[in-house]
Amino acid sequence: VSMRKLAAELGVGPMSLYRHIPDKEELFRSMADTVFGAERLPEPGPQGWRAKLELIANLQWRAYRRHPWAATTLLNSLIRPPVVASGLRHLEWELRALRETGLNERKRLFIVVSLNGYVGGLAVSNALEVESELDTGVTGKQRQDADMALLNQLIHSGQFPELVAMAERAGHLDDL
Repeated sequence: VSMRKLAAELGVGPMSLYRHIPDKEELFRSMADTVFGAERLPEPGPQGWRAKLELIANLQWRAYRRHPWAATTLLNSLIRPPVVASGLRHLEWELRALRETGLNERKRLFIVVSLNGYVGGLAVSNALEVESELDTGVTGKQRQDADMALLNQLIHSGQFPELVAMAERAGHLDDL
């Protein structure tokens, strides 16, 4: 996403966009707000705090998969993220979901930041892979296939018995 591409899509000059928004960051913030506001959070949601957190994690993951650029916009800082109204609604919903645990506010906040960081971290990794594929034309699968000989050599070296045992039990982990 760029101002130039957006302007071309709208059929206007790039500089004319700045009459409506102050800068690219504000554009991305507004777009991210739209992406995360697209799906309404159910009230009261599923029964139990864990089911609620699973629901919102999956909702966020779907949004990031549909719009990979949103991950780098919303997660440029987990400590001081950009203020996005729909992001605050997610945060509020998650904190309410954890109320029934009896944990204090600080621990509830740490859990929410950790969960969002986990989902967002995978989303940023996905966004980088999408960007790399666009830049190079090499898909993640092609890159992985090219690395398979080295991976097999390392796996069969005997240095990684835990990893080998886990891989044999777990199978493919294509969608973490």
